[in-house]
Amino acid sequence: MGNDQDWQRDKETFVADGELAPGPLAEQFARLTRTLVTAPTVEDVLQRVLEATTAMVPAADLASFTLLDADGHFHTPAETDEVATELDRLQYRFREGPCVEAADPGGPAVAIAPDLAAEPRWPRWAPAATQLGMGSVLSTALISGPPTGESSGALNVYSRSRHGLDTADRDVLLLLATHASLALAT
Repeated sequence: MGNDQDWQRDKETFVADGELAPGPLAEQFARLTRTLVTAPTVEDVLQRVLEATTAMVPAADLASFTLLDADGHFHTPAETDEVATELDRLQYRFREGPCVEAADPGGPAVAIAPDLAAEPRWPRWAPAATQLGMGSVLSTALISGPPTGESSGALNVYSRSRHGLDTADRDVLLLLATHASLALAT
């Protein structure tokens, strides 16, 4: 896939001629880190991570954050588009879907569905997401600070393309979620 080839090219550029020069992906993460350190509010942190997400994950058409409050209720504090909020709200209402799974402290760290039209895990949400024009989805957990280290939410990416999100996107999203988790913890 193109993303795997891009990743390999970045890796080769990084170690070219024995020099340790950062590749484009490393430069993007360094820029993100600098902007998160200077973000004045939590809302700014979340928006900056979402902007980085849509820039670093080529098939990301929409992105959002799901947060889990102390009472166990989900909410979407930041998104790139109102459709992302609607996709999240449907998951909260149905109590199924990738962000609900990833944000659940007992759930998986990552929930991915490459083809929502053929996704059996979420019998109510997947067809609703498909009707809203989504083809694939990827959510990864946000980790709260000590002492629990449990999930406190999720970073969600929605793509209109079936099979638009792949393992390279998952790896980038895990790094972005880690940045967001650290920024939120501080």
